[in-house]
Amino acid sequence: SKDARQFRRCVRRAANDPAPVLFEELPALLEGGAGSGAQPDDIETYRETITGRLDALMGELETAYLDLLRRLDRFAGDLFTPDGQAVPPDGRAALVRWADRIEAQCGQPLSSLRLGDVRAEGLLRAIRSEPQERFWDAMGRVLVGLPPRDWDDAGEERFYQVLAEAKAEVEREVVGLAADTEETVEVTLQVGADGRKRYRFRRVDLSEQGRRLLHHFQSTLEVSGRPLSPDERRQVVVALLRYVMGEENNEPRNPGHPL
Repeated sequence: SKDARQFRRCVRRAANDPAPVLFEELPALLEGGAGSGAQPDDIETYRETITGRLDALMGELETAYLDLLRRLDRFAGDLFTPDGQAVPPDGRAALVRWADRIEAQCGQPLSSLRLGDVRAEGLLRAIRSEPQERFWDAMGRVLVGLPPRDWDDAGEERFYQVLAEAKAEVEREVVGLAADTEETVEVTLQVGADGRKRYRFRRVDLSEQGRRLLHHFQSTLEVSGRPLSPDERRQVVVALLRYVMGEENNEPRNPGHPL
């Protein structure tokens, strides 16, 4: 509610400047929403009325986060479920089914595709890797830079807009990569017994910043890599490739085997 949002702002401001909040803003908020009972003529009635008003606002804030998560589930269910199909019970299930449909349409695993849009790539990665209890936190960080508990009053609508844009971008890019309507790069990598993995992404011309970064990598490998054997330098490059491709389990197994 409007009063609960005002109460939340008071709590946040009180951490830095408590005096005006405690003696002006908070009493005005509590008295303004309590009606005729918030009159200091009868001290006992006044205390009970203000206490009840404060409890109600605190209770609303305590349930606000769970209410937000429920709204996110409903929005995702409506956005990612085709007309005529049953809406899944939670938002992550709706996104997983949507990803499965796209994968079936393009005829290749989405895990092999790397998209050019950061939000679209992050959306697919969160669907693949995040469990339900951390799903919306991960989605918030990927799409708007903050988990839901840290959003301001405009954060929810902003997230809905960005989520819809990321969905459209995934569908556009996946179709282009699968149908070869765009020039692509395909890399196949097999490391030890981990199995063969294929990555596919759009080919783009390097920007000036990209060329500088490439030159920096080459120079660093040339100078700092002189003491290394050719095979060790190759392992460094493969580890960097896996990192760039977004491999989740990219921590070194031990100091001697980074792959």
